[in-house]
This record gives sequence, C-alpha cells and structure tokens, in this order.
Amino acid sequence: MAIFSRRAIQRMIAENSSFIEHKSILKTIDELNSPASEVVALEWEISFVNAFSQLGVVRYEPDDLGGHKRPDIHFFATGSKDPLIADVLSVSDKGLDQANPFDLLLEQLKQQFSPLRRRAVVGHLALNVGATSDRVYKGSEPTTLRLPNPGRFKDVIFARAFKQFLNDVSNDPNSVHTFVIKNADVDVSIQFTPQQGGMSGSHPSYTAAHSLTRNPVLNALREKAGHLKHCGFSGPSGIILCDGGCQLLRTKMENWSAYTLKEIISEFFRKHRSVDFVLLICVDQDTFSGVTPSRTNIQSRLYTNSAQSRLNAPMLNSLSTVCNKLPTPYRTPLNARHHLDWLKKVNRWHEGESFYGGMTVTGRTIKISARVLLQLLSGDLDSKTFDAAYKLSKINPFGRMREEGRVIVRAEVKPSDEPEDDDEWIEFEFGQPDSSISPYRFPTKAKED
Repeated sequence: MAIFSRRAIQRMIAENSSFIEHKSILKTIDELNSPASEVVALEWEISFVNAFSQLGVVRYEPDDLGGHKRPDIHFFATGSKDPLIADVLSVSDKGLDQANPFDLLLEQLKQQFSPLRRRAVVGHLALNVGATSDRVYKGSEPTTLRLPNPGRFKDVIFARAFKQFLNDVSNDPNSVHTFVIKNADVDVSIQFTPQQGGMSGSHPSYTAAHSLTRNPVLNALREKAGHLKHCGFSGPSGIILCDGGCQLLRTKMENWSAYTLKEIISEFFRKHRSVDFVLLICVDQDTFSGVTPSRTNIQSRLYTNSAQSRLNAPMLNSLSTVCNKLPTPYRTPLNARHHLDWLKKVNRWHEGESFYGGMTVTGRTIKISARVLLQLLSGDLDSKTFDAAYKLSKINPFGRMREEGRVIVRAEVKPSDEPEDDDEWIEFEFGQPDSSISPYRFPTKAKED
C-alpha cells in the first residue's frame, strides 16, 4: 500500500491475529482503510510485531506491566528467560516541510506557468529560495526558509509583479527573464531561460541537524522514552527508529556544520540511561529499470546504551536479525508518502501497485497486467488511456496478430517473481492463422508460423 504491498500487509494482519486481541486487529484495519491515517507509521508497527513473532514470543500492547502506558512490543527472544519491551517509532520531515513549504511553492509555480507552456513557450524555470540566516554551524538555530505562509502565496509572490514577469516571458520568450522578491520575510527568485526544458529548485537544507537538541529525531526519541518509562517495566527497553521520510536518518555523509545521527543518539542515551537500545531502520532504493515495481532494501543499525548492558545474547541476536523477517519494501518512506497523497487525490486508496504499462512480447505470446486488463474490461480504464499507456498507436502486437489471422488459443494467469506483488501477469498465446478471420488457404500438413 505504502512501503509494503497490500498482500504482504494482509498476510501479516492474518498472522498477527493469532496472538493479538480481536478488537486491536479491527482497530488496525479501520485505520489502514482510512485515508486520514498515518499509514507509514502503522505499516512499520504491523511489520515489526510480525517480524519479532518469528523470533520468539510477542505480546502486543500488554496492559499488565504495572504502568499506565503500554509498549508496542513485549518480547521473549528464543533462548532468553527474560523479556524486553520496545516501541516502534516512525520519524518524518512532515513538520519541517509544513514550516518550509518549498515543494508547494514549486508546484504552484508550475501551475502559474502552465498557460504559457500550452502556448508552446519553451524555457527552463529555476526557483531559488533563501533562508533566514546564511550562518549555519553546529549549535546554530535550525534553518528556516524565508517564505510566507502558503495561504499568502497569491498575495505576496504571485501578485502584480509576477504577472508582469509572465507577460514579459510571453512577449519575449527568447530572452532570459528574472523575478525577485527579497525582504525581511521573503527571499524568492525565479529565472526563465529560453530554449531549455523543465523546472528546478534550490534552497538551503532545513532538515540538517544544526542543533543537537532541536531536531525531529531527538524530539521523537525523547517522547518515546517518556512513554516507555511509564509502562511499569523494569527490564531492558528500547526504541525501533523507523524512517518515515526523514532526511536525517538517510544522511550518510558527515557535514561539519551539522550533527550526525550517531551524535544525536549518543546525546539521547546520555539523557535517558533507562533506554537500552535504539534500532535504526531505513529503506534504500535500488537502481532499477523495467516494468515491475522497483525493489528496495532495508538497512538496519543497532545502537546500544553504553551506560548499561541488560541485553543478553538472544536479545542482541534478535535485534540484529529482525529486519531479515520484514517483507520486501516497494518504496522508500518518502516516496510512499507521495504515493499516498496521490492515492487520496485520485480516490484509489484501496489499490496496490499494478504492472500498468508493462508488456512482454515473445513469438506468438503477449503478456500484460491482469489487473489492468480487468480495469479495461470493466470500463474503469478507457481504451484511449490504455492505448497511450502501452503505446499501441506505434506498435500494436495485438493488431499484428489480428492482421496475421491469428486468434487467441490460450490465456494463462502467471504470478510475478515476487509472491506478494499486488498484481499478476496474464499471458495470451496466439495460434496459427485461422480461417475464421483470414483468407482460405490450400491445406498443408507443414507447420505454419
């Protein structure tokens, strides 16, 4: 659905229902089916509860530990006489993105310029936004872009001067044109360069951790530590820190002006000695070309609190290998959030990824997405869109088979190479030329092609 396939999520729900209360499963299902849910965080929780259940005995949100809070996971690792508790935490840059609405400005700029594109005005648009301060270093204030609230874009940015900029571009599309607003609250420049295509945008990074104590990761870890502290559990505890679309978790190169994730977690351990571990989980995108959904890899890193050592060998082994029990991810969390926004917009919340646009032609067989074919036959997908997606106006293998007088002699649904993909392939086999749709021929016993 978001990070994992819908079929993988349904499988994990079914498996988790063997040890999770009925009402909790129903609550999870209701949340997954609601477009208003934080699905990325929910998927991580479902998947880790399921993964740990393959490595020992799991209790989900137990209420008998003596505190007024419940941990997500109470876990007995195989070979361990003692349990641990853990909370699953998903961290994103959503709050930072809302405070620095650069992407929204870029999208609105595209909309503002679209009438000129329709009139065949060719040129590259470059958007640049400045920050409140050019001085960034370890210990400086978090970076904030000099942008107005999105509700004021129309009055502050896309006002009279911008309309004049568009008129200038329209009247003289072969020259470079620049639009600039720079004051105490706004620092925006837009440049049109003729005879080039596309759009680009640049701005100072507002996701880098210039502050050791004021960043999304430490803020979220502190909140979870407070939750674990009030569970009433005296044994080992930890946090599974999952990437929900947070740049700080994915940054691999060190920056002299910003704190690293290791430094942030060390600071967290220094202030929260009762937390034994933080297990970091990230999703890396593979380079991929083809028609099936792109594949990704889950990366994990275990941080332990040097202030104490309450994790025994079976616990450490489970924490080090649990990500191997997770299903194959289909998207990075950041791409998953964008995909979820698109599903909401087009009202397709309950649909997983299909092999839309993919086709394989070999000899007398043609293979396409089974779900796309169902959409076409049900009327949910019109023939014009189908033709465009498969470029049938240029090369139509079905049309070629028809011209050769061949009819379908077999249709077989074939599973994907990945068993939990949300689509199958349907392969059509065409026979020898058939007189039902081709001229009569002199009978021959020789094999016809």
